[in-house]
Amino acid sequence: MKRLSFIFTLPVLVTLAGAGTVAVAKTKKPHNPASTQTQPAPGGTTGTTTGTTATGTTNTAIVNPAANNPDLDPQNDTMQGILFPYALYDYALLGKVDHNGNMDYATLKGNQLLDRFVKAVAGADVSQFPVFKNEVKTEDKHTGQTTTKMVEDHSPELAFWINAYNASVLKTLADAYPIDSPDNIKGFDTAKTHTVAGKTWSFAELRAKIAQLDPRALFALTDGTRGGPLIAPDAYRFSCGAGCYLNDELNRAVQIFAGDDRNVALLRIQNQVTVNPYFAEVDQWFKPKGARRKWDGIRAILANYANRKGGQGYFTTNEYNVLFAQPDRHLNTKAD
Repeated sequence: MKRLSFIFTLPVLVTLAGAGTVAVAKTKKPHNPASTQTQPAPGGTTGTTTGTTATGTTNTAIVNPAANNPDLDPQNDTMQGILFPYALYDYALLGKVDHNGNMDYATLKGNQLLDRFVKAVAGADVSQFPVFKNEVKTEDKHTGQTTTKMVEDHSPELAFWINAYNASVLKTLADAYPIDSPDNIKGFDTAKTHTVAGKTWSFAELRAKIAQLDPRALFALTDGTRGGPLIAPDAYRFSCGAGCYLNDELNRAVQIFAGDDRNVALLRIQNQVTVNPYFAEVDQWFKPKGARRKWDGIRAILANYANRKGGQGYFTTNEYNVLFAQPDRHLNTKAD
């Protein structure tokens, strides 16, 4: 079917600083992890929320969130494009993700809303997601010259693939629960048992597909472990509110992971940086063109996203050795 295309002008300023620089757009300010606030839950229901995860806050008290909610009408399960039924996924996760991004698999197991969403994902028609045209301004750091060009923005489709992947991972883990690690599931990453958009995929294949669209999205994908990226408490969308877009959310997902002291430890005296082994998995997708050193993709991530006091200049200008911490492959189970 013919793909929808829209002209959607969103000026973005990108600064070229030479090889190894990844363009980073301005991100929205993260929520304060210590704050507690009342805000609308999915579908307009008000609930009390507390804590910060990859894209927002975790609901801790919800009053009748799904009662008579038109967003959850089964007739909407076959909606396509920007009307895709993400509300099913929102409500499936409601109250099940804590502020550390851990999941309550015991209550997610057998969740009918998650089952419906995964079924909708299997029958999705990705040609129905619109493609926007964005205006991108590029400034050369050395000459100061600015050039403008129109580029295609596939954010609506990318949001779909991210949500499809995460929902499939969570359902696979919940169906197998109780387990200690995703590694307890034979062929967890390589078995082609997940249907997305009419095709059967393995998780490894899905990640490669998503990375080709935007490598930052790899930090929005859960791998079901405590050492991996945080689980978002609801679905990603191409627009996340006034002046906020998927681009902002992906920047923030990378910044949260790269800015966590548990994932990046800087030892200046030894001139080394010890990182979470997840960085090794994504290194190839961030490696600058023409880079020859090993782990230059990781160096590019740290130079552009590890925004921490006293460390940013080091990551940008210094040569250092990259070492890897021991992986934490325990299941990211929410504490009782």
